[in-house]
Amino acid sequence: MFRRLFIVTISAVVLLSMVGCGQYTIIDLIHPETERFYTEKVEDVFNHAPYEPYINEGIYMFPVTRQNQKYGSDEEGYYSYSLGIVAYKKYDNLNTATINHIKVVGTNDVAFKEIEEDINVTLEFGKSASDDPKYDSLLVGESSLIEEINNYNLNLSDESVITFIMNVSIHVNGKTITKDIKYDLKRRKRTYSMRM
Repeated sequence: MFRRLFIVTISAVVLLSMVGCGQYTIIDLIHPETERFYTEKVEDVFNHAPYEPYINEGIYMFPVTRQNQKYGSDEEGYYSYSLGIVAYKKYDNLNTATINHIKVVGTNDVAFKEIEEDINVTLEFGKSASDDPKYDSLLVGESSLIEEINNYNLNLSDESVITFIMNVSIHVNGKTITKDIKYDLKRRKRTYSMRM
């Protein structure tokens, strides 16, 4: 009985190893300077010069994109993308943030139709859902800004740049500080192997 089970198990392992592997590629649009947040210590983010342009009155904000629906065939197809914003602040920071206006333009080697919108979105901050202790001292606020930035092929290359400009107001002790923040989004390719 056990011998037969052993033979069946070995046969299954051999068959599974003979099945080919496929590859799946995700093409992200990222802002390299703020994307490093996920690998940095919290103190490094809030206290180091490279992050200063993206920190306003103690609120660190950066764009996130998501690869959505695929249009067309495998070889000739392309993906649409959505655009959102994520913000972090320390627990003792009482400041709030409102995103007033956004503009998205293709600035290098990309087929992109400009988007400009008044949106007036106030970020709601709460405890992070992450189990990583890094986030224990932080509150997170996030919002979807544009559900689909394209329904056409962006013709993304390694040199492509899409510039996202966000006008944001930070509310501090009854005062409002408003400024524009600019992010240059670039293409990043991630390829994964998958068993078929």
